[in-house]
Amino acid sequence: MLALTVAATLAVLAPLAWLLVETSRRRWLFVAVPVLVALPLAFYAYGSSLLGYAVQTAPAGEFDVVHASVDQDNVLLLVRTPTGTRLHTIPATEKARKAAGEAQANLEKGLPVRGRGGSDNNDGELVFYVLPPTAAPKG
Repeated sequence: MLALTVAATLAVLAPLAWLLVETSRRRWLFVAVPVLVALPLAFYAYGSSLLGYAVQTAPAGEFDVVHASVDQDNVLLLVRTPTGTRLHTIPATEKARKAAGEAQANLEKGLPVRGRGGSDNNDGELVFYVLPPTAAPKG
């Protein structure tokens, strides 16, 4: 995100600096200075919004696990559902830690992992299962 902000700043700074040098009029300063400040911040905000934010609940229904990791307080799950890809944070219970660790170990082996919520009233109760590997298409 820092690279995007720097690139946006340079992309805005170069034409504005050229405009100020060529015209050398003070009236352009009222436009140039706010644009110089606002556009890089707007690019940063837009780029950050594309990344999304973590949801504090367990995913609903069935989902494909893209990545799972265990933090001190949370289990982080990056899952793909029919509606899109989303990052979920779940309180790290012992059962959730173990399930997420096994899911990530299977992902590292190259096995596809699917999951579903085990219970509606407990966000930490998740069930992961390994899908059979898909065969390469015969050509």
